[in-house]
Amino acid sequence: MAKLADLIQRATRPKSAPLGFASARSKAAPSMIIVARIGEGWKAAAGDAIAAGASVILLSGSPDDADIKAAAEVAAGNPCGLIANDAAKLDALSEHGIDFVVLDSAAPASALQTEDLTFLLKVDEDISDIQLRTVEPLPVDALVLDTPPGAFTIGRQMELQRITGLGRKPLLMSPGANASREDLLSLRDSGVMLLAVDMSASGAAKTLAQLKELVEALPPRRSGPRGEKGEVTLPTPSQSHEEHDHDDEE
Repeated sequence: MAKLADLIQRATRPKSAPLGFASARSKAAPSMIIVARIGEGWKAAAGDAIAAGASVILLSGSPDDADIKAAAEVAAGNPCGLIANDAAKLDALSEHGIDFVVLDSAAPASALQTEDLTFLLKVDEDISDIQLRTVEPLPVDALVLDTPPGAFTIGRQMELQRITGLGRKPLLMSPGANASREDLLSLRDSGVMLLAVDMSASGAAKTLAQLKELVEALPPRRSGPRGEKGEVTLPTPSQSHEEHDHDDEE
């Protein structure tokens, strides 16, 4: 399956447009992914989210097998994931249409050996630098920061860059209901690639639709802190030092 993994790859490492007339017709993949988080009324809410422009469905709460199957069907081919409350039941999830699972660090390590699923790992803001450095080799495609959005300050951006720079994984978090274009650009520069919208909030469908418009209007991603052309990489604390060392050698 790996639908979400494919979306993340296209968002973080967009391909160059084809040459010739085809380039005018092609549409670049969005550089950020909108995730609708649904904690109840899963089937109906999934339909509302997809209609509003969500690219990914994330189920939380306690949906049963029938709820999961119904939501995955309504997702109409878009990735549908689940915040796993019971890591012992992962084997059957792909049969119900689940593409990815969100785990926390208390889940059994054996859960990551489950085939046919993409994994995301929930982290806290107070995770240490040492712990973050151990995240990179894990078979997870993104980190989940499940905290209230709050004011997006320079200090907040520094903290997000610490998490994505040391963990070397893109981040999923809520941008808040009133996120501006400038906020999204700052979040994107910090390694936030997946934007969560809580569908239980008042006016969630409208918020999601507005967020989709903002994302689609964002300028192309810069490939590095200096705007160099080339492959997109996540921020890393050692990047600037390596560049200076390379310049000195030349």
